[in-house]
Amino acid sequence: NLSNNSNAIITNNTIANNESTNITPYLFFLMNSVPVITNSIINDNGEIHFVQSTPIITYSCVTGGFTGEGNIDENPLFVAPTAGDGNGYDGLAADWSLQTGSPCINAGNPDAMYNDPDGSRNDMGAYGGPNSMGPTDSDDNTVNVVAVNSISVYPNPFNPTANIALSINENDIQQPVSVEIFNVKGQLVKTLVNNEVVQTTNFVWNGKDNNGNSTSSGMYFVKMKTVSSEVSKKMLLIK
Repeated sequence: NLSNNSNAIITNNTIANNESTNITPYLFFLMNSVPVITNSIINDNGEIHFVQSTPIITYSCVTGGFTGEGNIDENPLFVAPTAGDGNGYDGLAADWSLQTGSPCINAGNPDAMYNDPDGSRNDMGAYGGPNSMGPTDSDDNTVNVVAVNSISVYPNPFNPTANIALSINENDIQQPVSVEIFNVKGQLVKTLVNNEVVQTTNFVWNGKDNNGNSTSSGMYFVKMKTVSSEVSKKMLLIK
C-alpha cells in the first residue's frame, strides 16, 4: 500500500498468495504515487488498484494482466508454492523458484544490467537479476488495508430513476463528501451531496437537473469526491 508521493522502485520481487481479511486483496497505489516495478512476479494477490497514481510496471508477470512493455499474464510455475493464500500458510517453507519451462525464465528486461549472475537474460521474480536471493520475511505479516471507495448504480441503463449506492471507506465516512452528476461534456447536471458528511449512502436520481428540468437520454457520470479520492461511475439514461 503506497501513498502520498511514495515513488518506490521494485525490481526482481515475487509478491504472491497474499490475502486481506476485510476486502479482496489488492496492491494499492494511492495519492500521487509513481512506483516503478520491473522484472517481478505479482501472482494471486487480487487486482492492482490505483487512485490518483500512475504505476509503471514492465517485464513482469501479473495475474490478470497489466499494460506495460514486456508484461505477461501466465502461470509462473513456481516449484512448490503454498497450498493457499494468507498467514495460514508458511510462505518461507514454500519454494518460489521457477520450474524449468516457466514463462518467467529469461523474460525480464533484456538490458545487460539486469542479467542473472550466469550472464543470461533476467528471470522475473526474486530468484532473477544480478543480486538474486531467496525469499525474505517481515517482522509483521499483518497489513491493515483501507477499502477503496466505489459507486454502484442500478438499474443501469435506467428509466426513469437510478439508485446510486456509495461504498465509503472507514477513514472517509465521517468526512465531507460531494456527489455530483455530469454529462458527457463535463457539465454539472445535478448535485446530490454538496461537501457534507452523509447520513445515508443510498441516493435516487430522478433524471432531473438542478433546476428541476428533465434531462435527455444519454450517458451521464456520477462522481464522488472524498478527502482521499475521487471515483466515478457511468450510467445510461434511456427514454
